[in-house]
Amino acid sequence: MKPFCRLTGVRVVVVAGALVLFVASRAAWGPVLAAQSQDEYARRQYESGLAFLAAHKYTEALKDFDAVASSYPNSAVADDALLEIIRYQLEVADNVPAAQASTDTLLKMYPSSDSAPMAHIMAGRIVLARGRSAGEVDTALASFERVPRLFPGTAAVPVAIYYAGEALRLGKRPADALSRFRQVATDYPRSPWAARALLGAGRCLVLMEQPLRALEDFQRVRLRFPAMPEAETARNWNTILYRLYVRNPTQSPFTFNGRGLVGPGGKLKDVIAIGVAPDDTAFVANKNAVLRFDRSGTLGGTLPASGPRGIFFNRRWEPVITLKGAIQVPGETRPMSLSVPKTDGTPRLLEEIDAGVTLSNGDYVVMDQGAKSLGRFARDGKYLGMFAQLEADRLAIDVFDDVAVLPKDHNSIAILDRTGRITTRIAERGNGYELKNPVGLAYDPLGHLYVLDRGRGAVLVFNAALKLIATFAPPEKQPGALRDAEALGIDSGGRLFVYDGRAERVQIFQ
Repeated sequence: MKPFCRLTGVRVVVVAGALVLFVASRAAWGPVLAAQSQDEYARRQYESGLAFLAAHKYTEALKDFDAVASSYPNSAVADDALLEIIRYQLEVADNVPAAQASTDTLLKMYPSSDSAPMAHIMAGRIVLARGRSAGEVDTALASFERVPRLFPGTAAVPVAIYYAGEALRLGKRPADALSRFRQVATDYPRSPWAARALLGAGRCLVLMEQPLRALEDFQRVRLRFPAMPEAETARNWNTILYRLYVRNPTQSPFTFNGRGLVGPGGKLKDVIAIGVAPDDTAFVANKNAVLRFDRSGTLGGTLPASGPRGIFFNRRWEPVITLKGAIQVPGETRPMSLSVPKTDGTPRLLEEIDAGVTLSNGDYVVMDQGAKSLGRFARDGKYLGMFAQLEADRLAIDVFDDVAVLPKDHNSIAILDRTGRITTRIAERGNGYELKNPVGLAYDPLGHLYVLDRGRGAVLVFNAALKLIATFAPPEKQPGALRDAEALGIDSGGRLFVYDGRAERVQIFQ
């Protein structure tokens, strides 16, 4: 038999002419096989990154995604890897500049890839993460509106329409937002984004003072998407609306559940602030420590802080602790001192930082009792300027960057916009109420403002239009009475967390 070898089923006789044919065949197939091998390796590394991501091992996931994007830029999954990097940078690391740079790269290198539609959506979300002025909302809206125009029929279309609705809602254009949410729920009724759109529609209706219609949308989420996390959110929000708008007016909007948050010795003393995260983890600050409680009310430990004076959350919903002259930022071992420039240019350290809030772009607004004002600071502690010339006792902020301020030695409440301008006030006396000694403020997830009034032993609830819609004043001699109320918090279902100095515990009302 004559010598031979095989290459994809072709017999090649080993003679001079045939040998030339064999070499030519390998030369022709080599680059194709190499490209296939690289593409397959890139895909495996991308899938490895997804596995790490699912396990919340972000560092390892980023290694894989970065390797795919940088080493295999021509592979079929390079754009997908870059999109995952963008998601991490925006949603986990909260690194907006990095997310912007990565988004620009994806749209430049892969403008027609299957990841491009989501990149346009991320571009709009990044704009909203930088601010929510009218111009920023319009810029974000343009990014979202490009998706159905450039990529009709893709899976990103309902996502883009949903975020267009969110941009309009955050821009305080609820009627326009409502039409976008309705479009998603109607045109894509089985999509997970329909559940989110129904929640968005309900929030718009609450803002438009139509809570009963909102109740219907939330109920649709529970019935149509019972297995989704949004169903739990809908249940919580329905509870809030029922409590405030549907219950019999002769019934109390809240009842004491007989439970409370207490310290290791069975009591809590000198509590000055309460913060409740969206997962219902409660943080209670007293003069000695910040205690963390899980949603069942079990004490889960303490946060490191020396002499805490207050607590608020950054935009990742991590607790920021205010101290005498600094703030304790999550992830940092040492407190971050805050200072403002004096007239001669030298720094003046802030003292008595009793409270603060975080704006939607990540900036901090904190009390500056020395100057009797509110100061605005970047996340790295850089002073950005005076936010408002207003001496304050307590602060609260809603999703629109409206800041409720309880002025010192005054029983009215000022509402400031994102620039620090006073837009309106809740007067000391109004239709059906009188504020005697307000000591606490908190917003619920639907934008209702709760005011804890120690002088009345009551909690007053105002809607988005600042109309009084409910008053809760438990009888003085019954369990749960607010005889010496000092701090207020609200959880995801609208439950009240009220510290009462006489009871020496945080009492929970539902």
